[in-house]
Amino acid sequence: MIWPLRAAGCMAAPEPSRLGTMRVVIADAGPLIGLARIGCLDLLRALFGGVTITAVVAAEIGIDAEPDLRADRRPGASAIAKARAAGWLSIVESTDVPDVEPLNPGVDPGERTTISLALHWQAAGAQVLVIVDDRCGRAEARSRGLPIIGTAALLVVAKQQQLIPACAPLMAALREEGYYLSDGLVAAVLAEVDEASSGFLGNRADQHAIGHHLEFHGADPGEGAGVPSGRHTG
Repeated sequence: MIWPLRAAGCMAAPEPSRLGTMRVVIADAGPLIGLARIGCLDLLRALFGGVTITAVVAAEIGIDAEPDLRADRRPGASAIAKARAAGWLSIVESTDVPDVEPLNPGVDPGERTTISLALHWQAAGAQVLVIVDDRCGRAEARSRGLPIIGTAALLVVAKQQQLIPACAPLMAALREEGYYLSDGLVAAVLAEVDEASSGFLGNRADQHAIGHHLEFHGADPGEGAGVPSGRHTG
């Protein structure tokens, strides 16, 4: 089980003075957009209680720092704005995020601020978890010693927690919405949750990946996931 599922005291945007006792979850844009597009954004609230994003990520999604239920400039933005209005998704202003120069030039601005915020809060004593799918973003976070999880791994944890009945339909829906999931990643996830992959993947499955162990304890959820088409990835 990945930490901290609905952990006591989990909040999206803690006060600096309380960071030493907090567990915080910070998300990049891609996973939020993907989950919102398939109507599963509330899985994040069910799993973690609260999620934080930076103002740069909010701009990438198409919402403002202030709650706006009319936000619909990007697919999924309205659902994410409603989460903000409901109080379980918080936005941290850019002025509150000390900038950290990325080691990888492929890290985009949203990932950069997400990782910077996670490092800042981690240094203040918080236990942090970063939700990110992009390969460059994951590599950067790992190189900085940050625990990470991706969308596919979130679905696995959600099924293990009996929040969803199956992963395959949701992964199919993500693909239909333009969210990139490699055949190898899909096969590995379906094997992890004991779901048949033959009907989902057809003849394109990377059978080698089925036996590949996926790590869900704050480590890389596996290669082969990406943001929905149309979003700039840097």
